Amino acid sequence: MQRGKTHLFMCAFGVLALLLSGPANAGESGAATIEELVEYCKEMTSLSDLVPMIHPDDQATFGMGISLMGAFAPMMAIPDDATFEEQEALGNKLGAEFEALEAKHGLREPPEDMPGADSPEGMAMRARYMFEGVDVAAFVADMEEWLKEVAGDAMSGGGMPDLSELSADSFQVDGDVATGEMDGKPVELIRSDGRWYLKIDM
Repeated sequence: MQRGKTHLFMCAFGVLALLLSGPANAGESGAATIEELVEYCKEMTSLSDLVPMIHPDDQATFGMGISLMGAFAPMMAIPDDATFEEQEALGNKLGAEFEALEAKHGLREPPEDMPGADSPEGMAMRARYMFEGVDVAAFVADMEEWLKEVAGDAMSGGGMPDLSELSADSFQVDGDVATGEMDGKPVELIRSDGRWYLKIDM
């Protein structure tokens, strides 16, 4: 089981690093200033905390990334020494739980004729379809809890980067775009309607 937990931790951190092509504040969406955005990011304790800070156009893409984590969780959580019958039973159980969680939040399966997820444009289109009308923050929060149940300590905040040294001064501002690094990863912020947001690409 330990190996499965380790793999899930790596998956969680990898998805977070991939999605953070930028960060942003709490309460209302976005942040009034980069300084406010940075302070929020330093205090966040979960992936769901990010959602209000992500630009509304990108929230579905973030949700899709979390959904992918959930889709892979069952096979990662199965112990290596389990028998075939045990692996099949646990895989079916966790797979059913994952599907029920997505159904609870109203996620939709993209139609077969929709462009595939092999390009950023196709990924964004599929994400918007899947998460139309969905409360992304609520979905991510439920998914986090389920992943913790599946993987134990591997998802108990372990996927969050260390942002204690993050500083607003590290961002270079060019008009409505700011670039910098978060936990050693390049990030981009954008200003829209006077608010700063995380920019997310996949």
